[in-house]
Amino acid sequence: MAGKSPNSLIWFILLGTALGGLWAWKSKGPRYEAQTIFSVQDRDASTVRDLLLHFGKDISEAHPLNIFQGESLISLFRLRSVVDKALQDSVSLRSGQRLTLEDYFADHEEEAYRHIVEDAIEVLRPDMHLAYLHLRCRDSEPEVCLVLSKALVREVEAYYAQHNSEQIMDAKRQLVTQRDSVLNRLGKRDSGLGNKEASTDPAHQAAWMALVQALNLKIIEADAALERQKSLIWLVETPRLPLSIAGFPWWQPVLAGAALGLVAGLFYLHGRSIELDA
Repeated sequence: MAGKSPNSLIWFILLGTALGGLWAWKSKGPRYEAQTIFSVQDRDASTVRDLLLHFGKDISEAHPLNIFQGESLISLFRLRSVVDKALQDSVSLRSGQRLTLEDYFADHEEEAYRHIVEDAIEVLRPDMHLAYLHLRCRDSEPEVCLVLSKALVREVEAYYAQHNSEQIMDAKRQLVTQRDSVLNRLGKRDSGLGNKEASTDPAHQAAWMALVQALNLKIIEADAALERQKSLIWLVETPRLPLSIAGFPWWQPVLAGAALGLVAGLFYLHGRSIELDA
Protein backbone atom coordinates (compact mmCIF):
# COMPACT_ATOMS: atom_id res chain seq x y z
CA MET A 1 0.00 0.00 0.00
CA ALA A 2 2.93 2.33 0.63
CA GLY A 3 3.87 2.19 -3.04
CA LYS A 4 0.39 3.20 -4.08
CA SER A 5 0.33 6.29 -1.88
CA PRO A 6 2.47 8.53 -4.13
CA ASN A 7 0.52 7.36 -7.18
CA SER A 8 -2.78 8.22 -5.51
CA LEU A 9 -1.46 11.65 -4.58
CA ILE A 10 -0.32 12.27 -8.15
CA TRP A 11 -3.74 11.31 -9.50
CA PHE A 12 -5.42 13.76 -7.13
CA ILE A 13 -3.03 16.55 -8.23
CA LEU A 14 -3.65 15.73 -11.92
CA LEU A 15 -7.41 15.73 -11.37
CA GLY A 16 -7.27 19.10 -9.60
CA THR A 17 -5.04 20.52 -12.34
CA ALA A 18 -7.49 19.32 -15.01
CA LEU A 19 -10.42 20.91 -13.20
CA GLY A 20 -8.45 24.16 -12.85
CA GLY A 21 -7.60 24.06 -16.55
CA LEU A 22 -11.27 23.52 -17.41
CA TRP A 23 -12.19 26.52 -15.28
CA ALA A 24 -9.52 28.63 -17.00
CA TRP A 25 -10.75 27.53 -20.44
CA LYS A 26 -14.38 28.31 -19.59
CA SER A 27 -13.51 31.75 -18.28
CA LYS A 28 -11.49 32.39 -21.49
CA GLY A 29 -8.67 34.12 -19.67
CA PRO A 30 -8.62 37.53 -17.99
CA ARG A 31 -11.10 40.16 -19.13
CA TYR A 32 -10.73 43.92 -19.05
CA GLU A 33 -13.38 46.08 -17.43
CA ALA A 34 -14.44 49.61 -18.42
CA GLN A 35 -16.58 51.32 -15.79
CA THR A 36 -18.71 54.41 -16.44
CA ILE A 37 -20.27 56.21 -13.47
CA PHE A 38 -23.20 58.49 -14.23
CA SER A 39 -26.30 60.03 -12.74
CA VAL A 40 -29.66 61.00 -14.20
CA GLN A 41 -30.64 64.61 -14.75
CA ASP A 42 -34.43 64.88 -14.80
CA ARG A 43 -34.80 68.61 -15.54
CA ASP A 44 -36.43 67.93 -18.91
CA ALA A 45 -38.44 65.03 -17.53
CA SER A 46 -39.96 67.41 -14.97
CA THR A 47 -40.92 69.81 -17.75
CA VAL A 48 -42.64 67.03 -19.66
CA ARG A 49 -44.49 65.90 -16.53
CA ASP A 50 -45.74 69.45 -15.98
CA LEU A 51 -46.95 69.66 -19.57
CA LEU A 52 -48.73 66.32 -19.36
CA LEU A 53 -50.32 67.23 -16.04
CA HIS A 54 -51.70 70.35 -17.75
CA PHE A 55 -53.84 68.03 -19.85
CA GLY A 56 -54.79 65.82 -16.91
CA LYS A 57 -52.73 62.87 -18.17
CA ASP A 58 -51.61 60.02 -15.91
CA ILE A 59 -48.07 60.46 -14.50
CA SER A 60 -48.13 57.51 -12.12
CA GLU A 61 -45.18 55.16 -11.58
CA ALA A 62 -46.46 52.99 -14.42
CA HIS A 63 -46.30 55.87 -16.93
CA PRO A 64 -43.64 55.35 -19.65
CA LEU A 65 -42.06 58.71 -18.79
CA ASN A 66 -40.84 57.27 -15.51
CA ILE A 67 -38.54 54.77 -17.24
CA PHE A 68 -36.03 57.63 -17.19
CA GLN A 69 -36.03 57.83 -13.40
CA GLY A 70 -33.34 56.28 -11.18
CA GLU A 71 -32.99 52.51 -11.28
CA SER A 72 -35.62 52.19 -14.01
CA LEU A 73 -33.00 53.57 -16.39
CA ILE A 74 -31.04 50.31 -15.99
CA SER A 75 -33.49 48.46 -18.23
CA LEU A 76 -32.84 50.87 -21.12
CA PHE A 77 -29.29 49.55 -21.50
CA ARG A 78 -30.76 46.12 -22.27
CA LEU A 79 -33.27 47.24 -24.90
CA ARG A 80 -32.77 45.36 -28.17
CA SER A 81 -32.99 48.57 -30.23
CA VAL A 82 -30.37 50.32 -28.06
CA VAL A 83 -27.92 47.39 -28.18
CA ASP A 84 -28.36 46.83 -31.93
CA LYS A 85 -27.53 50.48 -32.69
CA ALA A 86 -24.52 50.41 -30.35
CA LEU A 87 -23.21 47.34 -32.22
CA GLN A 88 -22.81 49.41 -35.39
CA ASP A 89 -19.78 51.25 -33.92
CA SER A 90 -16.34 50.23 -35.18
CA VAL A 91 -13.47 49.08 -32.98
CA SER A 92 -9.73 48.49 -33.52
CA LEU A 93 -8.43 45.27 -31.97
CA ARG A 94 -4.93 44.70 -30.59
CA SER A 95 -4.21 42.58 -33.67
CA GLY A 96 -4.67 45.66 -35.84
CA GLN A 97 -7.95 44.43 -37.31
CA ARG A 98 -10.79 46.96 -37.49
CA LEU A 99 -14.40 45.81 -37.57
CA THR A 100 -17.82 46.63 -36.18
CA LEU A 101 -18.87 45.46 -32.73
CA GLU A 102 -21.57 43.41 -34.41
CA ASP A 103 -18.98 41.47 -36.43
CA TYR A 104 -16.72 41.13 -33.39
CA PHE A 105 -19.40 39.61 -31.18
CA ALA A 106 -20.64 37.42 -34.03
CA ASP A 107 -17.69 35.14 -33.25
CA HIS A 108 -19.24 34.16 -29.92
CA GLU A 109 -21.16 30.92 -29.70
CA GLU A 110 -24.33 32.65 -28.48
CA GLU A 111 -26.22 35.48 -30.15
CA ALA A 112 -24.45 38.84 -29.94
CA TYR A 113 -27.34 40.60 -28.18
CA ARG A 114 -27.74 37.84 -25.62
CA HIS A 115 -24.00 37.69 -24.95
CA ILE A 116 -23.84 41.44 -24.32
CA VAL A 117 -26.81 41.75 -21.96
CA GLU A 118 -26.03 38.55 -20.05
CA ASP A 119 -22.25 38.52 -19.95
CA ALA A 120 -20.54 41.63 -21.38
CA ILE A 121 -22.33 44.44 -19.53
CA GLU A 122 -23.60 45.09 -16.03
CA VAL A 123 -25.62 48.12 -14.91
CA LEU A 124 -26.16 48.55 -11.20
CA ARG A 125 -26.65 51.00 -8.37
CA PRO A 126 -24.09 50.02 -5.69
CA ASP A 127 -25.26 52.52 -3.07
CA MET A 128 -29.02 52.94 -2.66
CA HIS A 129 -28.43 56.22 -0.81
CA LEU A 130 -26.74 57.78 -3.85
CA ALA A 131 -28.18 58.50 -7.29
CA TYR A 132 -25.10 57.23 -9.15
CA LEU A 133 -25.40 54.28 -11.54
CA HIS A 134 -22.47 52.16 -12.77
CA LEU A 135 -22.13 50.71 -16.25
CA ARG A 136 -19.46 47.98 -16.50
CA CYS A 137 -18.38 46.51 -19.83
CA ARG A 138 -16.11 43.44 -19.81
CA ASP A 139 -14.23 41.76 -22.63
CA SER A 140 -10.83 40.32 -23.48
CA GLU A 141 -10.20 43.31 -25.79
CA PRO A 142 -9.78 46.60 -23.88
CA GLU A 143 -10.80 48.75 -26.85
CA VAL A 144 -14.06 46.79 -27.17
CA CYS A 145 -14.89 47.67 -23.56
CA LEU A 146 -14.31 51.38 -24.21
CA VAL A 147 -16.22 51.57 -27.48
CA LEU A 148 -19.16 49.50 -26.22
CA SER A 149 -19.59 51.56 -23.04
CA LYS A 150 -19.53 54.87 -24.95
CA ALA A 151 -21.93 53.57 -27.60
CA LEU A 152 -24.45 52.31 -25.04
CA VAL A 153 -24.49 55.60 -23.12
CA ARG A 154 -24.93 57.52 -26.39
CA GLU A 155 -27.79 55.34 -27.60
CA VAL A 156 -29.63 55.48 -24.26
CA GLU A 157 -29.45 59.28 -24.42
CA ALA A 158 -30.70 59.24 -28.01
CA TYR A 159 -33.59 56.95 -27.03
CA TYR A 160 -34.47 59.32 -24.22
CA ALA A 161 -34.30 62.41 -26.47
CA GLN A 162 -36.57 60.84 -29.10
CA HIS A 163 -39.11 59.65 -26.53
CA ASN A 164 -39.13 62.96 -24.69
CA SER A 165 -39.35 65.03 -27.88
CA GLU A 166 -42.42 63.13 -29.01
CA GLN A 167 -44.09 63.79 -25.67
CA ILE A 168 -43.21 67.48 -25.75
CA MET A 169 -44.29 67.97 -29.39
CA ASP A 170 -47.64 66.34 -28.69
CA ALA A 171 -48.16 68.60 -25.66
CA LYS A 172 -47.09 71.69 -27.63
CA ARG A 173 -49.55 70.93 -30.45
CA GLN A 174 -52.37 70.72 -27.94
CA LEU A 175 -51.28 73.97 -26.28
CA VAL A 176 -51.20 75.79 -29.63
CA THR A 177 -54.65 74.43 -30.50
CA GLN A 178 -56.03 75.68 -27.18
CA ARG A 179 -54.44 79.11 -27.57
CA ASP A 180 -55.67 79.56 -31.15
CA SER A 181 -59.15 78.51 -30.11
CA VAL A 182 -59.22 81.20 -27.43
CA LEU A 183 -57.82 83.83 -29.82
CA ASN A 184 -60.44 82.90 -32.42
CA ARG A 185 -63.13 83.34 -29.86
CA LEU A 186 -61.81 86.75 -28.89
CA GLY A 187 -61.42 87.69 -32.54
CA LYS A 188 -57.79 88.72 -31.94
CA ARG A 189 -55.81 86.21 -33.95
CA ASP A 190 -53.80 87.54 -36.87
CA SER A 191 -55.61 90.80 -37.70
CA GLY A 192 -56.81 91.61 -34.20
CA LEU A 193 -60.34 92.44 -35.51
CA GLY A 194 -63.26 92.10 -33.14
CA ASN A 195 -65.83 89.35 -33.13
CA LYS A 196 -69.49 89.94 -32.56
CA GLU A 197 -69.76 86.72 -30.59
CA ALA A 198 -66.94 87.71 -28.27
CA SER A 199 -67.82 89.02 -24.86
CA THR A 200 -67.55 92.81 -24.44
CA ASP A 201 -67.19 92.51 -20.67
CA PRO A 202 -63.67 93.89 -19.88
CA ALA A 203 -63.25 91.56 -16.90
CA HIS A 204 -64.27 88.58 -19.02
CA GLN A 205 -61.89 89.55 -21.82
CA ALA A 206 -59.04 90.11 -19.30
CA ALA A 207 -59.56 86.58 -17.99
CA TRP A 208 -59.39 85.17 -21.51
CA MET A 209 -56.22 87.13 -22.27
CA ALA A 210 -54.65 85.88 -19.04
CA LEU A 211 -55.39 82.34 -20.24
CA VAL A 212 -53.73 83.12 -23.59
CA GLN A 213 -50.63 84.41 -21.80
CA ALA A 214 -50.49 81.29 -19.60
CA LEU A 215 -50.73 79.06 -22.70
CA ASN A 216 -48.00 81.08 -24.41
CA LEU A 217 -45.72 80.55 -21.41
CA LYS A 218 -46.35 76.79 -21.59
CA ILE A 219 -45.52 76.85 -25.31
CA ILE A 220 -42.26 78.68 -24.57
CA GLU A 221 -41.41 76.06 -21.92
CA ALA A 222 -42.06 73.32 -24.46
CA ASP A 223 -39.78 75.01 -27.04
CA ALA A 224 -37.04 75.40 -24.42
CA ALA A 225 -37.33 71.73 -23.44
CA LEU A 226 -37.00 70.71 -27.10
CA GLU A 227 -33.70 72.62 -27.29
CA ARG A 228 -32.09 70.64 -24.46
CA GLN A 229 -32.82 67.02 -25.11
CA LYS A 230 -29.32 65.62 -24.49
CA SER A 231 -28.96 66.16 -20.78
CA LEU A 232 -30.39 62.95 -19.38
CA ILE A 233 -27.05 61.45 -18.34
CA TRP A 234 -24.42 63.37 -16.42
CA LEU A 235 -21.10 61.52 -16.70
CA VAL A 236 -19.24 61.44 -13.39
CA GLU A 237 -16.38 59.18 -14.52
CA THR A 238 -15.54 57.72 -17.91
CA PRO A 239 -13.19 54.76 -18.52
CA ARG A 240 -9.68 55.27 -19.90
CA LEU A 241 -6.67 53.10 -20.61
CA PRO A 242 -5.17 51.16 -18.97
CA LEU A 243 -8.32 49.35 -17.85
CA SER A 244 -8.63 47.24 -14.74
CA ILE A 245 -8.68 43.46 -15.14
CA ALA A 246 -11.70 41.41 -14.12
CA GLY A 247 -10.88 37.72 -13.83
CA PHE A 248 -7.70 35.67 -13.44
CA PRO A 249 -4.70 34.79 -15.64
CA TRP A 250 -5.00 31.23 -16.99
CA TRP A 251 -2.27 29.86 -14.71
CA GLN A 252 -3.97 30.97 -11.48
CA PRO A 253 -7.00 28.63 -11.69
CA VAL A 254 -4.69 25.82 -12.90
CA LEU A 255 -2.38 26.33 -9.92
CA ALA A 256 -5.36 26.61 -7.57
CA GLY A 257 -6.75 23.35 -8.95
CA ALA A 258 -3.42 21.57 -8.42
CA ALA A 259 -3.20 22.87 -4.84
CA LEU A 260 -6.74 21.71 -4.07
CA GLY A 261 -5.93 18.33 -5.61
CA LEU A 262 -2.86 18.08 -3.37
CA VAL A 263 -4.89 18.92 -0.26
CA ALA A 264 -7.63 16.45 -1.24
CA GLY A 265 -5.02 13.75 -1.87
CA LEU A 266 -3.36 14.30 1.52
CA PHE A 267 -6.74 14.07 3.26
CA TYR A 268 -7.47 10.86 1.36
CA LEU A 269 -4.14 9.29 2.30
CA HIS A 270 -4.56 10.36 5.91
CA GLY A 271 -7.96 8.71 6.02
CA ARG A 272 -6.63 5.54 4.45
CA SER A 273 -3.80 5.34 6.98
CA ILE A 274 -6.27 5.62 9.86
CA GLU A 275 -8.34 2.78 8.39
CA LEU A 276 -5.27 0.57 8.03
CA ASP A 277 -4.09 1.27 11.56
CA ALA A 278 -7.52 0.36 12.88
